[in-house]
Amino acid sequence: MGIRRHRHLSPLVAAFLVTLLLANCSLGVRTVLPTPAPLPTDGSQPTSPPPPKPTVTPQTGGVTPIADILPAGEGWTTYLGVNEVRGVAFASDSIIWAATTGGAVRWDLTNDSHTVFIKTDGLASNLTHDVAVAPDGTVWFATSGGVSSYNGSDWKTYTMADRLPSNAVYALDVATDGAVWAGTDKGVSRFARGRWTTYTTADGLADNLVWDIVAGPDGDVWYATASGGVSRYTPTRNRWTTYTAKDGLPNNGARSLAVGPQGDAWVYIAYQGVYRFAGSRWQMAYESPGQWVCDFAFAKDGTPWIATCGGWHARGGGLLKRDGSQGWATINTQQGLASNDVNAVAIARNGDVAAATTAGLGVLQGGKWRTLRWGPARNKVTTVAITPDGAVWSGFGDYQVVQDAGGLSRFDGQTWRYFTSVGGFPISDHVQMVEVGPDGALWLGAGCNLVRFDGQTWQTLLNCEGDFGNIQDIAFAPDGAVWVATFFRVIRLQGSDRTVHDVVPSSLAVATDGSVWVGHLPIVGGGVSRLDSTGWITYTEDFTQGVLALAATPDGSVWLEAVGRGLLRFDGQAWRSYTDADGLPGSHAFVLTVAPDGTLWASTGSGLAHFVGDTWQHYPASGGLAQVGIHDIAVAPDGTLWLATGNGLVRFRPKD
Repeated sequence: MGIRRHRHLSPLVAAFLVTLLLANCSLGVRTVLPTPAPLPTDGSQPTSPPPPKPTVTPQTGGVTPIADILPAGEGWTTYLGVNEVRGVAFASDSIIWAATTGGAVRWDLTNDSHTVFIKTDGLASNLTHDVAVAPDGTVWFATSGGVSSYNGSDWKTYTMADRLPSNAVYALDVATDGAVWAGTDKGVSRFARGRWTTYTTADGLADNLVWDIVAGPDGDVWYATASGGVSRYTPTRNRWTTYTAKDGLPNNGARSLAVGPQGDAWVYIAYQGVYRFAGSRWQMAYESPGQWVCDFAFAKDGTPWIATCGGWHARGGGLLKRDGSQGWATINTQQGLASNDVNAVAIARNGDVAAATTAGLGVLQGGKWRTLRWGPARNKVTTVAITPDGAVWSGFGDYQVVQDAGGLSRFDGQTWRYFTSVGGFPISDHVQMVEVGPDGALWLGAGCNLVRFDGQTWQTLLNCEGDFGNIQDIAFAPDGAVWVATFFRVIRLQGSDRTVHDVVPSSLAVATDGSVWVGHLPIVGGGVSRLDSTGWITYTEDFTQGVLALAATPDGSVWLEAVGRGLLRFDGQAWRSYTDADGLPGSHAFVLTVAPDGTLWASTGSGLAHFVGDTWQHYPASGGLAQVGIHDIAVAPDGTLWLATGNGLVRFRPKD
């Protein structure tokens, strides 16, 4: 029909107006994967190990969910990504545990299966920062909700109620005596004989904000503190020692630590490089120009490995391995890593290496790297669309300067595929806009690139050579033209013809009569403009604070969300506002989507709203959906909704 199917404010504009992004919620389930997927012919990267076979359940009648958004949320399913890995540890040569932003993951390298554990299983929080395996096989996780342990059958969580100083736990390690040490923003705690004992600056700790903890082979425990330097605790003497600039460190901002097989400590000082403790003083071991160092590991022969990661104004440089007495060999995406941002590294007894990257878990076996991953590329999903074959496509464009955003993910109900620049994706991994054209082709906005994908071939239609800025929106007109809103212009494409309009858009919609509607930012006076055969008409009304979202329904109506005014509908003659009194929950709509049946869906501060006839239907999801932060909505022909949220990809099946 050529109408605009869904419309939302781009992440960049949303950040500018400071309206949408709400807090994450933590929920989940357990899933196991086997069986290989065929190699794709569309340029994507196959999942490795392969994705799960779906399990039909009486409750959902579909694929077993990775997480329920709320225990009481009937019809809601959340797919969390486990691909942003923050910590990694080998439990044996074949078992790897990963701390991810989507829960704790156990990977079994013998059969390429994995199990995901999340909050509903007993994990303190889905946001996990570090992992360590104790000598008795118990696995310990540092999370944003406390410390959790898993003994192979049961989870146990420790929080401030159990005498932890804080639930914000950033690091942990297990000492040679079996004691577990946890680093928080309010000191460190030692767990032994069933109880936690906390140590702070009053006891000798250099600073209460602890970023990393490492237990050495001699029983001493080392701590990287945010502003106090490096602390060392000797349990046998109950003695604290602090190392600062007077001991050879360039400053006191310690970020990550490691202790070699011989007991020699290594520390990364932010922006200054890696220093090694040589008996009495710290000496430079690696300069790390322009790269942050997030972790270290040592091979059995003592060879050090360094994991570099993205920091302020810098990207990671992959893994570094000491090559001889002086040089360092670099391992990055060219050698097979999924990303050069490596948050952690671990080495098994047999020499295999695990690299925790922001785009999956890299494993080096037999001299070759492969990537383990499942679910959306990232948990922060910014755009979603559904192609005629039923596949759900999601993008992850968050405009971060120092980290790959994740590219594009495709989910057909069984298999996840990933399109990234590492795998030959022809444009930026920051995909902030995904739309489906009338012919079923996929249109992508990634940075300042506009690309069309017909299932086989990528065609670039706009690139960064023009003075257009990032792609904000894409809409399809009845005459076959494609309208594109960039940060500085509105562009009409039809065949090889290109027409540029010097209007600054925030959002875009094409009505059924072919007229083009453009919302504006407050920096250019706000308002909304309409282009038809007679030219441009600007409606200022009281829209000077900016227009967040636009949508055009098949009945000829145009809908917009104006800052300070709420949701309005234009029938060609007059504007009508909708508020709580009319049944619109919250009186504001941050995302507007036109479903295939012509009805309107909106995300509000109180959940989802559906406008049918002249009535609003409200789907609050027990009040929890608004806290997820909806960035985009796509509606399948059968009425199923897919939501791009700040905490995963959410599927919603309304009751008939």
